[in-house]
Amino acid sequence: MKDSVRRLKELYILNKNLEMFYRKIREREKRLFLKSLLTRLVQEKSSFNHDIRRHLMRYTKRDPASEVKALVESRKFMPETGREKIEAVCLKMELNSYKLCQEALTKTTVGEIRATLLEHRQQMRELLENLKTMNKYVL
Repeated sequence: MKDSVRRLKELYILNKNLEMFYRKIREREKRLFLKSLLTRLVQEKSSFNHDIRRHLMRYTKRDPASEVKALVESRKFMPETGREKIEAVCLKMELNSYKLCQEALTKTTVGEIRATLLEHRQQMRELLENLKTMNKYVL
């Protein structure tokens, strides 16, 4: 009888130890699964952001402002007579840019803002073309 009671106690303790062992294994598996899931989500998010960035880079249009900056830099090497004409066109471009940006800020709907900015872009392109033709004739 004593032997069977002792044996039952040992089995009970062994069973408890096995339960704890399995519980720890399950928790560890959960943690590993969650960790792998998180790393996979982070990788997908970063690749998604990279795809968006690449997509945006592909569809961004040439910025007239950067072209103006390049032309302003090229003015340093121009003769004095043409420099003043080009300076006037550049100042006019800056003034138009400022006015249209102020106008866009007063608009309330997205459509109005978009229309104003498209108008601004068109005017900048026209002025830029004038500046390029002037640049050709001056030099």
